[in-house]
Amino acid sequence: MEGARDLPTHAHLAMPPVIRVYPETQAQEPGVAASLRCHAEGIPMPKITWLKNGMDVSAQMSKQLSLLANGSELHIGSVRYEDTGAYTCIAKNEVGVDEDISSLFIEDSARKTCESTFAFMLLTELVGAVKWQERGPTDQGLSCQS
Repeated sequence: MEGARDLPTHAHLAMPPVIRVYPETQAQEPGVAASLRCHAEGIPMPKITWLKNGMDVSAQMSKQLSLLANGSELHIGSVRYEDTGAYTCIAKNEVGVDEDISSLFIEDSARKTCESTFAFMLLTELVGAVKWQERGPTDQGLSCQS
């Protein structure tokens, strides 16, 4: 075609981050390892940061707490009760930000307590002691403590 010219075209594609954390919730016993993962997509690739109960975890990095896979995995080597909390993954790029929360609970199965106000039979292996306690003239309950 006479007079037609090729003009350079540049398409700048940008997409805000979209993330998904997993597991959403996990319970671990003290002393075991725990990992929280954050899958992030976006153009340009988002930068990931982690918060624990609203505080940046990067200041707490140690052998115990480490970031793997470009920050997309938060690894806790040997969990303690104080590691219980809400861990927020934040993904940010030049066109947006997204965040999601993964909750970690540290529970010692030997320290669980149970209560009931109705009669039932409990068949279980228990390490520790079972204590019956009367709550009033007619109200009896089961209290499991170890």
